[in-house]
Amino acid sequence: MLINVTLLIAIAICIALPVVYFIFRIFWKRKKKAAAFITAGLAGTFIITGIIMMNSRVYIVHAKNDYTYYAVYGSPEYKLRNGKTISLDLKMQHVLVVNNSKEQMVIEFVVYGYGRSTDVLMEPGDTYEFEHGLTSIDYFFDNKPPRQIETKKRGNVVKYWLRTKKDYDVDHPYSIDSDKLDQLREKLKALKNTDSVEEEEMEEEE
Repeated sequence: MLINVTLLIAIAICIALPVVYFIFRIFWKRKKKAAAFITAGLAGTFIITGIIMMNSRVYIVHAKNDYTYYAVYGSPEYKLRNGKTISLDLKMQHVLVVNNSKEQMVIEFVVYGYGRSTDVLMEPGDTYEFEHGLTSIDYFFDNKPPRQIETKKRGNVVKYWLRTKKDYDVDHPYSIDSDKLDQLREKLKALKNTDSVEEEEMEEEE
């Protein structure tokens, strides 16, 4: 089952409120006002957190600036625009990104600190799975991440930026995908063959 995450939060609050009210009333009637606020607050937090966190998630990208964010329960299937059906059978708290658009997409790993990560190129119909907790995409398309951030965490901090390959290439003109790499290899091979021919001609002239 797929549930829109915004709707899921609303459902969690609606479920928690009656429970919170019931617990609050019990302690309030017993004239334990402090316990009423604390117990009811903890119960509400526990219920809402449990409902929101105990699932896996999926981002389905339909086009630039058009995506849907779902909570996943069970193992539902999703039909892509190309007619292919995929199974959203994810482990708890894993996150899947599905490129259901007609364009190439890139998940850019924006590293604050030292080092760098390999960005992910997604062809139409491709999927990519985050396997370390409920990872969220931090920036989408034209919402550009800042040059620097403040954090109390030591070491590198990684943010995730989902955008089109066309926009990605504007900022990374020297990035090489497989097609460009093949073309470059062919050009180098042709240049090498040309140099070899010229050397042979020079030797013959001597």
